[in-house]
Amino acid sequence: MKVINLTYIHKIPQKSIDSSHNYNLNSANSQTYQLYITLNKDQTLQIGKLGAFFFPKGSYIYTGSAKRAIDARIARHMSKTKKLHWHIDYFLDCKATTITETKKFNQNECTLNQENNGKAIVKGFGSSDCTSGCDSHLIWVGS
Repeated sequence: MKVINLTYIHKIPQKSIDSSHNYNLNSANSQTYQLYITLNKDQTLQIGKLGAFFFPKGSYIYTGSAKRAIDARIARHMSKTKKLHWHIDYFLDCKATTITETKKFNQNECTLNQENNGKAIVKGFGSSDCTSGCDSHLIWVGS
């Protein structure tokens, strides 16, 4: 089992989330994060200019990064009222998705992403600027 170095954990402010879920965050210096997402039914979704794709029901991990204001980035992802900009925005805009947990890391985004075991559903999802060979930064980890 791989151990992840978490500096500290706290809950995201209740006003920004559904209080029935755990959202774990760590170090204030973190610049990489993962969203743990549940899709409660099969969906075909339009993902910006990438196109329309079939997403099977199940659990997903999205790995992202922010050069600054990582907490604001995570809070933006959790908001249901936002302008759709990033690939993940289109996925999370689906009413069948729920972010169940978040984690922050002091680790390279692509290195962290490549540690996930799962399947890339959409090539290039969240990784259009990736130079480390990631197929996708959204990984389906099963139902």
